[in-house]
Amino acid sequence: MPLRITCSDCGKKLNVRDELAGKKVKCPGCGTVFVAAAEEAATGVKATPPRSAPPSAKDKVSAKPMAKRPAPPPMDDDDDLDERPVRGKKPIARDDDDEEDSDDRPSRGKGKRGKKAAGSKLWLWLVLAGVLLIGGAAGAYFIFFTGPANTGPIAKGKGPQGNPADKGAEQKGAEGANPVGGASGSLADLVPGDAMVFASLSGEVWNAQAIQPLRQLFGKTVEDEVQKNVGVALADVERVSVFTVASLADMMQPQKQPGNPGAPVVILVQTTKPLDQAQVTAAIKSNNVDKGAAVEFIDAKTMVLSSPVFLQMYKGKRGQTKASGVLERALAKASSSKGAVIAVNIPPEAAQMAGPAAQGVPPALLKARAVLATLDLTDKLQLQASLILDDAATAMQLKKDADDFLGGAPFLIDTFVKEPLAAKGIKQMLADLKISVQDKELTVAFEADGAIIAAMLLPAIQKVREAAVRTQDANNLKQLALGWINHADTNRGLMGPAAICDKKGKPLLSWRVAILPYIGQDKLFRQFKLDESWDSEHNRKLIPQMPDIYMMPAAPPKPGETHYRVFVGGGAAFNLAQPTRFPAGFPDGTSNTFLIVQTADSVTWTKPEDIDFDPQKPLPKLGGFLSGALFNAAFADASVRTLRADLPEATLRALITRAGGEVIPNLDAPPGFNPKGPGFLKK
Repeated sequence: MPLRITCSDCGKKLNVRDELAGKKVKCPGCGTVFVAAAEEAATGVKATPPRSAPPSAKDKVSAKPMAKRPAPPPMDDDDDLDERPVRGKKPIARDDDDEEDSDDRPSRGKGKRGKKAAGSKLWLWLVLAGVLLIGGAAGAYFIFFTGPANTGPIAKGKGPQGNPADKGAEQKGAEGANPVGGASGSLADLVPGDAMVFASLSGEVWNAQAIQPLRQLFGKTVEDEVQKNVGVALADVERVSVFTVASLADMMQPQKQPGNPGAPVVILVQTTKPLDQAQVTAAIKSNNVDKGAAVEFIDAKTMVLSSPVFLQMYKGKRGQTKASGVLERALAKASSSKGAVIAVNIPPEAAQMAGPAAQGVPPALLKARAVLATLDLTDKLQLQASLILDDAATAMQLKKDADDFLGGAPFLIDTFVKEPLAAKGIKQMLADLKISVQDKELTVAFEADGAIIAAMLLPAIQKVREAAVRTQDANNLKQLALGWINHADTNRGLMGPAAICDKKGKPLLSWRVAILPYIGQDKLFRQFKLDESWDSEHNRKLIPQMPDIYMMPAAPPKPGETHYRVFVGGGAAFNLAQPTRFPAGFPDGTSNTFLIVQTADSVTWTKPEDIDFDPQKPLPKLGGFLSGALFNAAFADASVRTLRADLPEATLRALITRAGGEVIPNLDAPPGFNPKGPGFLKK
C-alpha cells in the first residue's frame, strides 16, 4: 500500500511505495533528501503507472513534477542512488571508463583499431620482459655497489639479534665454517626454493665485449665504488645473486614486519678468493648510503647481505624447500652462466593486488604465471626470454601479435631512431629475432655480435655521460654562487674579497676557503689557520681534504686542484683585498655579470690564485671540458648558463665587468649573429 509523506523542506505531499519507509528519498520538486516517514495510508490513491520511456535529463530539470509521480528511489548513506529498477526499465551495466567501452553494437571484426590493440600487447610484453631482465640485473648491480636500503645495527658474523654465542663465528668463517648454517654448496642449496624473484649476474659480465664502452667511461669509478662500499675487488667477484624471501602479500604490507625491515631482498655474493671479513664489514659499516645492512659469512668465499629482519627470515628458510618450475631451471642455468639469469614466479593474486594498475594491461599478459630470461654478454649478445602462460591458446595469440608487430617494425625504427648505425643494428636484431611456442611457453630469442652492440651503445652512453657531467658541474657552480650570496647576507651586504689577506694586504688563502662555512663545510674551515699562508706546514696538510664541490667532473682528476676561479680587479665582481657591496655594487645587473667560471688551467684550491682582469690584456682560455666548445659559468644572481667558448671577446669582457654599462648581446645566438638585430639586448 502506498505511503503518504510530506517533504521536510517544501511541504509537498508525496506518495511512495511502502517498502521505502524509513529510507532516504529525494523530493522531485525541491531536490531535498530526507527520510520517508509514514504520515497516513493513502487508501484509494493509486500510483501513476510509469510511462513507456523515462524523461530526459532536461525534462527532469525544467518540467514540473507530476502530482502522483512515485518518488525517486531511496539513497544510501553516501547519497548514491538505489540501483533497483526504476520506472519499469531494467538497469544496464555500464563501464565508466569511456563511451567507447560501453558501445554495445555488434563488432564486424578488429579493423585498424583491433590490430593496433593487438600490436600493443607485444609492446607491453617486450617492456615487461625488458624491465624484468635489465631491471633485475641492474638492481643486483646497484644494490651490490651501494648496499641494501635498510636500518639497524650492522652485525659482523652475527644474526640480527647479536647473539653473544656467535662471537667466535667471525674467525671460524674465515676458515670455512658456516655461521648461517649448513655447507655453502651450489646456488640450489643457497637460495630458498620458494623465492618469488631470483636474479643472478656473473662476474664475467664486466669483461664482456658488449659493455666495453661502459668500462672505458666508468670502469675506474665502478671498481672504486665496489671496493669502497663492499670491501671486495670487482675482479674477485664470481657471482652476485639477488632473491626475495618474503611473499608478495608481505612485501605489499611491510608494516607486518617489526621495525623498518628495509628492502625485501637478500644479496648473495660469491668470490674467487677468500673474503677479508674485517675489511668487508668495515666497508659496509662506513657506507654513507646505508648504515643498517647486516652481513653474514656462509664460508670463506660466500657472504649474504640484507636487513636484519630479512636475513633472519633467510636463515629460517634456507634448505627447507626444494626449488621447482622456473626457479629450478634458473638456478641450474645460473650455475654455469657467463651473463645474467632472471626468474619470476607470478602469484595468481598478483593481478588482484595490483588493483587499478592492472587495468591497462592486456588480458593475455594477466594470464602470465612465470618469466625466465637469460642474457649472455661474453663474445656475443644472446638473449632468451620465456613467458609461461595459463594455456597454449594464449601463447599462440601472443605469438601472432608479435609476428604482426615485427612486420611493421622497420617503419617505426626509421621514424623514431635517428642514429643510422643504431637503426641498422636494431633492424638486424629484429630480423634475427626468433619467436616460438611450446605448449604454454612463449619464447623469444636473438643473438647479435658484441661489436655491433658496443657501437650502438657508445653514442648513447657518451651523450648520457656528457649530460650528467654538465649537470653536476652546473650544480657545483650554483652552490658556490649561493655560498657567496649567503656570505653577503650574513655580512651586511658585503661580498668578501677574492682572498683572505694579512694586515699588510698579502694574500694568504683563497676565497674557496673563506666560503667554506656557507657551503656546509664549517668543520673544515675551523681547521685552517687563517693567519698563515696556504702552503704553511699546517695549512698544507688540509689540501687533500678538498670538498667534492670544487672538483670539475669532466676534468682529469688532480688531487687538491680545481678549475673553478673568479676574475679579480679591473671592475670585475671581486677585488683582491676589498669586499664588494652586493647587490648594490652590480649596476650592470647580477644576471649579467660573471661570478665564477671554469678555466682550462687548474690551481691548488687553497691557493689565492685567480684571474687578474685587465681590460687591456688577453683573456685566459675558459672551459675546454664540455663537448661542443661549451663552458659553464655562474652569474652573480646564482644562475648558471652554458655558453659558447667562441663568444666574441667584447662580449666576454662585458660579462666580466659589473659596472661597465656595456651592451650584452644574445648569449644563445649562433656564431655570426648580427649584433644590430632584434636579439641584441641593452641594459
